[in-house]
Order: sequence, then C-alpha cells, then structure tokens
Amino acid sequence: VNKNAGDFNLDINTTQKEYLANSERNYERFGKLNQMQRLKEVKITAIKQTITDQGSFKVPEGHEDQLFKLNRPELCATLAICLQGQLNGIVFIDGIPYGKRQGVLLAAKVYLNGQATDPRDMEDIFDRNVLDPPDIDKIQVVRTNIAQLSRFSKPDPNGNYPPVILIITKAAGTQKKYIPNIANITPQGFTKAREFYSPHYDKPQTPDLPDFRSTVYWNPAVKTSPEGKTKFDFFNADDKGTYKVIIEGINAAGDLGREVYRYKVE
Repeated sequence: VNKNAGDFNLDINTTQKEYLANSERNYERFGKLNQMQRLKEVKITAIKQTITDQGSFKVPEGHEDQLFKLNRPELCATLAICLQGQLNGIVFIDGIPYGKRQGVLLAAKVYLNGQATDPRDMEDIFDRNVLDPPDIDKIQVVRTNIAQLSRFSKPDPNGNYPPVILIITKAAGTQKKYIPNIANITPQGFTKAREFYSPHYDKPQTPDLPDFRSTVYWNPAVKTSPEGKTKFDFFNADDKGTYKVIIEGINAAGDLGREVYRYKVE
C-alpha cells in the first residue's frame, strides 16, 4: 500500500461525516442548535446555451432569407469553398462574398457574432481559415428583408442594399487564430491573500469553549534549512483519536516531495 497516495474519494457523505458531526457538537455546546435552519431541497434546471451573444447586430431566426449550417465542416479546405453555391444569391470572388442586385455586384456586409468585420478581413475569414469552420454554428443570409437590411447598411444611389451575412460561432468554440477586430480579454482581478486561522492559547481556556477543528494546521510557506529541517508550533484540537499529517513541497531544482505521518492523541 502506498501511504503517500493522494486521497481520492467520491463519497462526500462519508468523508464529510466527521466534519459535520464536529459542527453539530459546536452548535449544541454553544446553545445555537435551535437557531439552525434546514433549507429545503432546490432543483435547478436550465437549457444549455450553444449560441454566443450577438449584441445588437442580430437577426431573429425566421427573418433571414436563408439559415445555413455547414455539413462536415472539418473537411472544408476553406470556408469560401464550402459556401460556394450553398448560399442563395451569394457568389465568392477571390474569397470575398458578393450579391447581385439589378445586375450590379455588391460586396456583402459580414458580421461575426454581432460584430461588423472590416472588408480587409474578408479574405482572411473566407479564404485563409482564420475562423475555423468547425467552430461555426450557423450562418444567416439576408438579401430581401428591407427592414433588416436597413439596420446593417445604407442603400447605394439606386436604392439597392448589399446582402448581409451573419456568422455565429459555437459558444464552446475557441479562437485559435488572430482576427484583428476581435479581442478576447479575461481580466485576472484582485484577490486578497487569506491567512489560515491558527489559535494561540496564551491563557487557559474555559471548558465551555471546546476546540473541534477538523483541520488543525495549514501553512503553505514553510521554508527549510539547507539540511531540509524546519520547526513550527501549533495547538491540537480537543478531539481524541488519530490525526494525519501531510507534508508536500518542492526544492530549488523543481523536485517534488510528499510524506504522510500519523499521530495519536489520547
């Protein structure tokens, strides 16, 4: 038996039994057991969200001219090749989508997750796989719905609106390549370091205040001498029985160390 093996136990009821018993005894000794309130069981259900937020630039499903989903996107050499001939009224020329209105080709307006893309990025998106096809959930095409088209662009002198292509990626999709107009930022925030509570009994304690701590001592910053020795003090809890000590550390060379000890309090 490896005494240094990690403590893995999925039976939470068993592993937390002693901790809960200690807590109950504390409440009972302090006369607060009658102040406890047992909460009723709450069941939370939700529908998994698979579509990313599109912000203000979105088209409700059913208001587009075509809703398209890629079939086997992992086989797409480029997004333009997979979409060529699949989007009604849209043709790709040198990686750029166009729509024809009154015999005139108009470059389509492309939105990625509700954000307008720069025309200079069209070739990167459709012809260079900057956006991986497997990350795409759906593509909406708007060509004839003037109420929707007027939200995205202005008509040309002849009153023709360019078509609009909206690309929506999967919520779980990861941005594997750089897209100039999209920045993914994850703030790190600030967390104030907390110190583990360790009591110091400078004066004799009254018997009305028993110590039933489940974790007696924890210190993540213990340093040893060059010989690997160190010293620290702690007060044990009032419970009798066997206590387990786990020591884990790392040296300057990056070598890991772990040891498990047990001692008995009678």
